[in-house]
Amino acid sequence: MVIKTRTDLDSDAAAALSTVAAAFGVAKDDITGRTRATNIMPARFTWYRILHRLGYTLTDVAKATGRTHGAIHSGIRTLQDQMDTQRDLHQSLSKVRLEGYEL
Repeated sequence: MVIKTRTDLDSDAAAALSTVAAAFGVAKDDITGRTRATNIMPARFTWYRILHRLGYTLTDVAKATGRTHGAIHSGIRTLQDQMDTQRDLHQSLSKVRLEGYEL
């Protein structure tokens, strides 16, 4: 497995979005949209975390995703909490890791 590295924000955001949508089995439009459905939120937060782990600032991630930096920070923290407590999340996150993203 090759670990993904940072290229440019728009390309990284698009690639990560496609990977996350496939791993979680949800539509890209749902991840980028405003829905707060419980099956969408972990996918959205994973997208934020991937971009942040690639080295983008919270502000960069916010610009790329159409959110505020506060929303990005909160989403990343929430995902970390969920990763520690929700076993059902691990299967989707494993698929993301297989594509070379560090979480």
